[in-house]
Amino acid sequence: MATQAAVNPEEGSFFGDLAGMFSVFIDPQDTAKRIFHKWFWVGPIILGAIVIFVYSQMLLPAVEHVMQVNPPPGVTPEAVPRIMGIQRAFTYASPLIGIIFTAIGALILWGISSVLDIKATFRTLFSLVAVTGLIKLLDLIAGLIIVRAKGDDISTMAALRPTIGLDLFVGEGTNKLLAALLNFFSIPTLWQIAVMGLVFSYAFKVSKGKAFTAIAPYWLVFLLFAVAGAMMQK
Repeated sequence: MATQAAVNPEEGSFFGDLAGMFSVFIDPQDTAKRIFHKWFWVGPIILGAIVIFVYSQMLLPAVEHVMQVNPPPGVTPEAVPRIMGIQRAFTYASPLIGIIFTAIGALILWGISSVLDIKATFRTLFSLVAVTGLIKLLDLIAGLIIVRAKGDDISTMAALRPTIGLDLFVGEGTNKLLAALLNFFSIPTLWQIAVMGLVFSYAFKVSKGKAFTAIAPYWLVFLLFAVAGAMMQK
């Protein structure tokens, strides 16, 4: 028999949930109750989309500067304006891309939950991924502050994603693959992993070990994407 959810679905107050979504930073048990609310996912998705869009727009000047002073191999100065036009268009699509990745994450969790015989709906897991994603936004904000503070000192694409992960504790000569792995695990990411596991455990009334087992494939997929992207950076 499938494991029964610990919290019964409730409608909840929409405006109460807008304020309550911030409990994810300090109260996983409260968040575990709210992810069952029908429209709880709306607030985190809207806030996430706004932050991602603003981040993308504010990063554009630094991207253009790097493209001018140190373009990627094969990119001519004449091609830079066209590439930047594509980049600007991409910033408008970035919130939608964020929503798509949230849905992919929820699908991964849904599939693993079925394998582990945990009763969970896609909507509830979508809310879980969306609300815990608010923690990850701290990475974007911190990275943007660092990039904007450096200004014209930024000269590589890799520098547009400053080191704020565990690779802070290793030297510059560290193996690129190892550095990419360590860079993925920033303080907000570790925080997000911990909170996601706890919320999953409280919500679906499973042990913490089973909860973290369930979310492990989700993080493995995004770790592989992040490492692949870092390895391709100049």
